[in-house]
Amino acid sequence: MNSHASAMSRSPTQLAYVTGRHLHKDTIKPKRTQRPIATAAALPTGACEGDHWIEEVLAGGKIIELEDRSLWKVDPADQVTASLWLSADDVLVCDGKIVNVDDKESVQASKIR
Repeated sequence: MNSHASAMSRSPTQLAYVTGRHLHKDTIKPKRTQRPIATAAALPTGACEGDHWIEEVLAGGKIIELEDRSLWKVDPADQVTASLWLSADDVLVCDGKIVNVDDKESVQASKIR
């Protein structure tokens, strides 16, 4: 079997390794139904709600949908940052901010639903 055919029969993780392509987190990070609750030391100051994760980033980072089906409109200055976030990333919702615990970044956002 030639190397191209061999690479084609492998899983996406193996194929990415064999071909030298960059692996994205969503390729190898499984979706979870239960999430760990953030510890108090990890929480920013102010009222925060933990135990959330991103279901989907929509419209190039303009909208974030969380696992509870809530929708958040991202401030235009933060839309590029939000557009790079991935489904299943752990987040906290804190006083008009969504904090990505996995990437250690935050965006200003307002709840639309």
